[in-house]
Amino acid sequence: MSSKSRNSRAFNIFAFGFVLIVIVYLCTEFAFQMRIRNFYTQNESRMIETLASSDSFDGLDARDGVMMFGTPVGPWVALMYADSHNGSIESLALARDSDGNWYHSTYHFCGAFSGYIGPRESIRKVQEGVDGWSFDEENDQEFIQDYQSALTSKPWWALDHAATEAEVRGVLLDNHFAPYEP
Repeated sequence: MSSKSRNSRAFNIFAFGFVLIVIVYLCTEFAFQMRIRNFYTQNESRMIETLASSDSFDGLDARDGVMMFGTPVGPWVALMYADSHNGSIESLALARDSDGNWYHSTYHFCGAFSGYIGPRESIRKVQEGVDGWSFDEENDQEFIQDYQSALTSKPWWALDHAATEAEVRGVLLDNHFAPYEP
């Protein structure tokens, strides 16, 4: 076999290998993009259906994955968040306020909501004696003050304490949300 035919054969093997690698890469990228699109489509439709199901603060339930901010007598926001850490990070948050405005974000909040909601609920349970929690003025007041000082630095505190719809909108827009039409 001549050196020219050996070089030609080596080139063909190299070219075949390169094409094979490109095909595998493109197939993997396509599957990855389909997975991401599926993540957003499934979560978005579920969130819209859940958030649109009620026009009152009390009509939405945390068991459906809804986080409520505000109060039943003032402006409120119902918010749902989903994220995935499978190979890449996909995030989706949808919110609806008491005026019926919708907001959307793909920012990765990574624990920001649970880091606020958990302590907020612990304070409520201690103050109200929910689920067997009891309020001990001497010991629990320090606990509540520590939690509240940590919570006031979070933007979600402003949502819970907003006096107007304009304040609610400002907090959402300042924290990676944009107006949205479902």
